[in-house]
Formats: sequence, structure tokens, C-alpha cells
Amino acid sequence: MKDFLIFAVNPGSTSTKISLFHGDEAVFIKNVKNTTADNNKQSHEEKVKNRKEWIIQELSTISGFNITQVDAFVGRGGGLVPCSSGTYEINEQMIKDVSENPLIHPARVAPQIAYEFARENGKKAYVVNSPHSDEFDDVSRITGFAAIERISHIHALNQKEIAHRAAAELGGKYEDFNFVVAHLGGGFSITAHRRGRMVDSTDNITGDGPMSVNRCGTIDVLSVVDICFSGKYTKESLYEYVMAKSGLLDHLGIDDGLVIEKMVKEGNKHAKTVFDAMLHQIAKSIGAMAAVLEGDVKAILITGGLARDPYLVETLTRKTQFIAPVKIYPGEFEMEALTNGVLRVMRKQEECLTYTGIPPWSGFEWNKSK
Repeated sequence: MKDFLIFAVNPGSTSTKISLFHGDEAVFIKNVKNTTADNNKQSHEEKVKNRKEWIIQELSTISGFNITQVDAFVGRGGGLVPCSSGTYEINEQMIKDVSENPLIHPARVAPQIAYEFARENGKKAYVVNSPHSDEFDDVSRITGFAAIERISHIHALNQKEIAHRAAAELGGKYEDFNFVVAHLGGGFSITAHRRGRMVDSTDNITGDGPMSVNRCGTIDVLSVVDICFSGKYTKESLYEYVMAKSGLLDHLGIDDGLVIEKMVKEGNKHAKTVFDAMLHQIAKSIGAMAAVLEGDVKAILITGGLARDPYLVETLTRKTQFIAPVKIYPGEFEMEALTNGVLRVMRKQEECLTYTGIPPWSGFEWNKSK
């Protein structure tokens, strides 16, 4: 089996992570620091140009690196129209959708950077398991408010990678098993994986499921209505509160998991009670996703930065191991996930998908007619 050279691009808010893998082995993984802060007044094209120039400058310092030897390029799939999970070759429709998407997120520049590198070197470029991956069952989309339909917001890239790894350890393929995967990072997503599809999940953005270090999770709607009409908040400030200033941060004034872990160990009762409440909510969500899978769960997979916390691991294992064995994958494996998605396609283990810009689901017909 040929070992391909795969170059990956994964932009974050203050840096862009890049990597080169020779088959399954990392040649390098580097963080390219932003020379200047992102400016939301810049055009999409200006942001792409800046990030690409910083990457090129970093590559010029790497001894022996020759970009013409790269077999394929891959970028984080930010800014796409919702699509099924998988590996997609970047095409003009994807570039159009990414450039026109109003989403303010650094990952939106990744497909275009990968695409430009590929065109300049006569190769192909891909995205893998976009953050906009949508594989929900119809029953997972319906709420008790007919005009509001649930949308898939999942840490799909890392979740799918972890599920592939667990399946291989169990002697099979991802599509052979049912898993509940809990990604516990800055945001949380806890997802029911049914034989290769993410059929239901908590939401990592909009306020659903357990609270996280800086997001509110599920709260009662009537209280939200009261807050909205209290006159104390604007729509914009509430959006920011829900997505970035609530959760443990609101309770404790800190959103650093390591610091909070230390507070719990040192006997801070307030910190321990709030942290235990978060773990209680995570365990409830794992149980809910097990119910989605009708109890047929091969394993519960816990991943993300917080999976490094022994107290969290011990507590969640104790609370949920009656459902299925609990397996821990601390940290995130995004660069490996991007690379492995492309490798599966290039090794003919998985079909390369064509991006059409047409979402797999665009609302229920009965709501469209209202």
C-alpha cells in the first residue's frame, strides 16, 4: 500500500495548524501564529491571502520540505452548506458557498487555501467531515414548537475519527457498530452514532444538552423569555452570553478546565458542586443518546480536552458504564482526522463524495407552506 503525503490546514482564532503526514505517520504538525489579529472588516479573500502567506512563510523555514511532492491537500470544512459526512473533493461550488457564507469563523478560509495550494501544484484538495455535517433522523429534528426545527451542530471531525479508531480496536469498521460519542472541549456535543451515521446529538452551539465551560446548555424556556424581555440584554449580548460567557465561566468566573480541576481537588465546595452538576448533565445526555440507539451501544467514547481530567473520567465512567464499556480518547485528533479521511479515499477504502451545495435536509414541507 502506497504511503501518500497529505498536507492539512486547520485555522483557529489566533493561529493556523498545519501538518504533513506520510501515510499514517506525522512528518510535522505546527501552529502558525497569526502575524496580525483577524479583522472582521476584512473581506474573505483578504483573510485567505493573509493566512496563506503566513503558512508559506512557515513552510520556508522547514528544512527539506517541498510542496510539489505533496500528493493531496485537505482543509477544515468551515462555511459549507450542510451536507452528509465524509470526504469531499473541493470544487467551484464549494468555494462559492464558502466565500458567500456570512459565518464569522476562521475555519471558513481553510477550503479555499487548500484548493489554491492544490491548483498551484496540480493536485486535488479535500474537506473531511465538515462541522456542518448533517445525518439526523427526521424524528431528531422535531421540537414541541412547530416553527423551530433542530439543526445538526456536532464536532463531527473529531467524533468520526474517534469512532473509526474505536471500531478498529474492536476488530471491525465504523459502520459495524453503534457508539455514543461525547466530545468535551470548549463546547460539548454528545452524539448517537448508528452504524456510521450521527442520527441525533446535543448541540455544540445553540444552547442544548449539558452546560460546558462557557456555554449554557439546556435551560428552561420561560426563564429565557423573561430574560429576553427584561430590558437588561440586547439580542447580540444574549447570543454572546449563550455561546461564550455562560456555563462554568458564569458560575465560577473561570473557563480554564485545568484551573477548575485544581479548585475541585483543593476542596473548593462551590467549584465542586458546579463541576459535579456539569458531569451530571453530561451523563444524562449520554443516557439519552443510548436511548436513541435503543440500548444497543457497543461503547461510550469520551474525547476532547476535558477527557484528560481523571476526576471527570472516573465520574462519567461510574455513571454510565452500566450502558456499555467506556473508552477514553483525551484531546483532539483533528489533523489526523483530516489526513485519515483523505487516505481512506486515496487507498480506495471509502468513496470520495461530490459537493453539490444542496443540503440533505432543508426543513419540513409542512413548515415551508406556512
